[in-house]
Amino acid sequence: MRHVNPAYDWIAGIVQTAGVLWVAMVFVPQSMEVGAAISVDSDLDTTAQGPFAAAQYLMQGAVSRLLMGLFLIALGIAVSKLGLLPRWVGRSAYVLAVINLAFLPAVFFGDNPADFYSAQGWGTTASMGALWSLWTLAVSISTLRSARHVAPAATSAVVTPAAAVATTP
Repeated sequence: MRHVNPAYDWIAGIVQTAGVLWVAMVFVPQSMEVGAAISVDSDLDTTAQGPFAAAQYLMQGAVSRLLMGLFLIALGIAVSKLGLLPRWVGRSAYVLAVINLAFLPAVFFGDNPADFYSAQGWGTTASMGALWSLWTLAVSISTLRSARHVAPAATSAVVTPAAAVATTP
């Protein structure tokens, strides 16, 4: 993005920061769940039990959806303005951002994983995860298929001082 148009450096920073924060926000609660499961000798539903269950569903739910929405809106702007990827990528990023943001209020509908629209419901976590994975796969394939093959720049012959002396009459 920065190489195509330096004026859009700000949007590249938002895309990068939101993406990195989202990745951290996904790995932290998963690590907390694994830690809770390892620390007990009996079966444990880490999404509903354990010392960090409430924090986990906030991180995996509303906070994760908010960061993903920010990432997708910034990516949509970058794709629309710079034309780096096919137009459908920018449009679908906006659609996916709206779907992510529609799950923000789910935090107020409990934390039952069996409910579609709850903080840890299968709509917020599993459906959005599947939709994100399919979208990422489609964008990756499109990127690989539409990659421009740039020919390497022609190199000019370098004349060394010894070669210059040898060729002078």
